Amino acid sequence: MQSLTKVPAVALMLPMPLSADAQEALDDIKQAGDEQRKHGGEILIAAETSYWDSPRMLYILKTKAVDTESPIAQLQKFLEVVAEATLPVKAPDGPWLWSLQEPDVAAALLVCEVVNDSECWFWRLLRTLRILTPICLQEQQRHVKEQYAPSTTYVLAWLNQYTQGIWPLLVVSVPFAFVNPERLDTVSWEFYTLQVIVMVWAMFMIARSRHRTQFVQSYEAGESRTFAAANLFQVAIT
Repeated sequence: MQSLTKVPAVALMLPMPLSADAQEALDDIKQAGDEQRKHGGEILIAAETSYWDSPRMLYILKTKAVDTESPIAQLQKFLEVVAEATLPVKAPDGPWLWSLQEPDVAAALLVCEVVNDSECWFWRLLRTLRILTPICLQEQQRHVKEQYAPSTTYVLAWLNQYTQGIWPLLVVSVPFAFVNPERLDTVSWEFYTLQVIVMVWAMFMIARSRHRTQFVQSYEAGESRTFAAANLFQVAIT
């Protein structure tokens, strides 16, 4: 997995026919890659396509990996370089610039779901449904943090925890609807009991998720620091 830590490719869509300014912007990006500048890139693929009835040109761009920076930091800076170069020539509507998933990195992360999975089918089912925590969840989250950013890890960790929390809530709430569904109105004690259960469940989930704040720490050059506090005033206008 260490060798699969890669900077995602970037897709760029520009209107056709290309203007002189658009061609100059592409040349600047390519020249930056040829000169081996830190955040320059190269054009891997160019293809003609369309957005509805509007002819477009689609480019796949890639920046050279830098060992001293995390992939997400390199991607952020490369997106800024490409955006600054092509912003004046982008189409007024439709897609313009977005990052792409690396297939082998995604495959490696999915492998984490089945690594060391020697349990019987019953326990595997419980872990697949997130009734129980997957065995390799922390290892997978660590790889996601190194490849994509702590904020992405936080979202995945929260989704996993929320899914686990839904199961006990369903176990308690669903029987109310089946036992006496006509009494679930605003004047019944069952209705208010369900409200209390949901509120207690929400407070429990919030309290349990407090330790997830560690995933918000930014990962850059092997150091952890708060991304918002450190980079809020360094984000380019683009």
